[in-house]
Amino acid sequence: MPFLPYFSPHEPNKFASVHKVFGASNVSKMLMEVPEPQRADAANSLVYEANLRLRDPVYGCMGAIMALQQQVQALEAELEAIRAEILKHKYRQAGSSLISNPHAAACSCILPLRRCRSPHLPLCPRCPRGLLLFCVHCTPFKFY
Repeated sequence: MPFLPYFSPHEPNKFASVHKVFGASNVSKMLMEVPEPQRADAANSLVYEANLRLRDPVYGCMGAIMALQQQVQALEAELEAIRAEILKHKYRQAGSSLISNPHAAACSCILPLRRCRSPHLPLCPRCPRGLLLFCVHCTPFKFY
């Protein structure tokens, strides 16, 4: 099988890395199993996999995937902390409006309250409507 349509002669390092990791015979077999219109994409995937396998012989692509998953988890934790900080500021603002509005002091539900999905929150003891308080585990976007 000719490799020229899938590996440019101007970038010999791409074919060299694929050849080193998979071998020319295996690359030929793999590309023949892929439909013609998708072979260029398959060749690019082989180059990507080969380069990662050369960089990290033990984990290859899986190492890159695990690193990205850890990055996502760290960013999700950071987002959760920022959302909690936003809620804390909303509480502060609501607390200052309690001081300026004595009629609102009869009920702690002057906060922008709605039914929360979190079952762990208690009902407001002073609210006749029995609304749930704002929850740190929920974002303002998850309310009903």
